[in-house]
Formats: sequence, structure tokens, C-alpha cells
Amino acid sequence: MASIFKRGGRKAPRDAPWYIAYSVRPGLRRTVKGCADYEATRALARKLEADAMLRRKGVVDERAEQWAAAEARPLAEHVADFAAALRAKGNTQKHVKGTEKLVKRVAELAKATKLSDLTPSRVQGALADLRATRLSLSRCNHALRAVKSFCRWLAADGRTPGNALAHLRGFNVKTDRRRVRRSLTDGELARLIRAARTGPDLMGASGSDRAALYCVALGTGFRANELRSLTRQSFALDADPPTITVEAGYSKRRRRDCQPIPPALAEASARGSQTRRPASRCSRCPTRRPRCCGRTCTRPARSGLQRRRRQRSGRSASGATSWPTATRRDGCPTSIR
Repeated sequence: MASIFKRGGRKAPRDAPWYIAYSVRPGLRRTVKGCADYEATRALARKLEADAMLRRKGVVDERAEQWAAAEARPLAEHVADFAAALRAKGNTQKHVKGTEKLVKRVAELAKATKLSDLTPSRVQGALADLRATRLSLSRCNHALRAVKSFCRWLAADGRTPGNALAHLRGFNVKTDRRRVRRSLTDGELARLIRAARTGPDLMGASGSDRAALYCVALGTGFRANELRSLTRQSFALDADPPTITVEAGYSKRRRRDCQPIPPALAEASARGSQTRRPASRCSRCPTRRPRCCGRTCTRPARSGLQRRRRQRSGRSASGATSWPTATRRDGCPTSIR
């Protein structure tokens, strides 16, 4: 039985609102605010009691009420909650901001203001609008993956009955290849390492440190942040085969990566790590981007030779793509990355 009362008892003002205390289920009572009219508050109390009884009997589905409450909230609030969930899982700030930005962009193009507006047809139309802006198919697939992960999270969090975008498929990026990468040749690799070793200090790293980083990157395939995490303890140079290990906290896959390396790289690494402490960084990795025209560049400038070579061949030399070729050529087993 619901009870109706005023806070403060007889001392409460005449126009003070009434409050309702009712039983949701055995052992759980809830208090809600009514209005200044006693009869209207009494009618609300009867309604609350009847709804609670229907829920206990299983006539009213609590999940349907949860979905209705989520539908009443603006879509922007759900996107903000999704971004907070990604941060709580330990994702990088770059990943969280990029995913949130793509979800908001698709929702804006789809003119979606609530959850029910994220229908497959509207999302497909938003992706078509992205393509009309000359965005590559790869970037369109990134946007689709972001909004599909958002819908999966909504379903897993109990905000929607299911993932409405589960059947949507990405585009074939092979039909819109904007940049074709190739492996560096042996001569190009030698010139790159020689130029780094004899070059001046750049971005806080000496020439010898940059040359050592290039050698390790080409021999392992590790990324920049993974290279920054390497210490003397990361190198198992006496093992068979010798390995370099990146801990899970620094790996992009969030897994411990143990990468075999060629014997020549192991010998060079052994000579360079003898004078370093076990917990110290093995080499100073560049920590900032070059400055150009008084401001920080988002992408290092290419030389005229590199630009002409790229325009002539339509290819971009990439050290990451050279790693499998170099390791196979040296006869070193490669782990799956």
C-alpha cells in the first residue's frame, strides 16, 4: 500500500508538494515526488502501484521500459556515454576521440537525433554522402566500423533490443586504392640507415639513435610507440633464435609480442646495449614532430626526390612493408602480427 505524505509534517506549507512511498518489490520501496494537489498525487500513487504489480507478475517487461527510457534520451548523450566506456576499457585517447568523431559525423549526415533514427537505410545514405565528399573507401569503412561498434555497445548495455546495423558490410577498398605501398630495396635501406647515422640531431634523437631505431624497426616490424617502450630487459639476445619483446601495455594488440630477429641485428643490438642500464631506454626515440613555418607540422615534409619518385611510380616507400621482406631474406622466422 502506497503512503502519501508531506515532508515536514504539519509544519509543511500548504502549497508544498506531496510525496509517494510505494513498494516496487518485496524489500524495496521507492519515494517519488507528486504535486501540491492531494487527489492528483493519490491518482499517481495508484498508477505507480498498479505498474509495480504488473512488473512483479511479468505482464510488463522491464526491458521494454528500459529501451523506452533510452529512446527518450538525446543521441548525443548516448555517444558521450559510449566514449566514456571506451576510455574505461583502457583505449587510447586518440582512438576514443577518432571513434567519437566518426559516430557524430555519421549521425549528423543521417539526421539522427535519437536511437531509432540509426536505421540501416539512413546510415547507408550517410556513408554515400561521405563518399560524395571524395573520401576514400577505406575512411568510409572506418566510419562504418565506428557506428557499428556504437550500436553493438548499445545492445550490450541494454539500451536497444539488438544491433540494427549488424548486416551492413563495408566497401571493397581494392577498387579505390589511393596509395600503393612497396617494400624498400636493399640499396634504399642502406642509404636510409647511412643518412640517419651521419645526419645531425633531429627531433631530440641523435643520428646513431635514429639509425639503431631504423634497424630494429626493419628487423621486427614494431611501431613507434612500441620502440619507445624497449629497454635492455626487452632483448633476449642469447636465445635461439634471439628475440625482442614488447610488453602488452605498450603493444597495439594489447598482447605480449615476442619477435625473433636476424642474427646480424642481435649482434649489433648486443654491442649497443652493453653500456646501458637494464631498465633504461635502449635509444632515444623522436618525441616531437618537426616545426615548419613557425608551427608544428602534422606530417613531415617530403624531399623533392621522394615526391618525384612517388609521382613517377605511384608508390610510397614504407619501412613497415619492408619488415616481412627483410626478415624472410635473412632467414629469420616471423611471428604473426
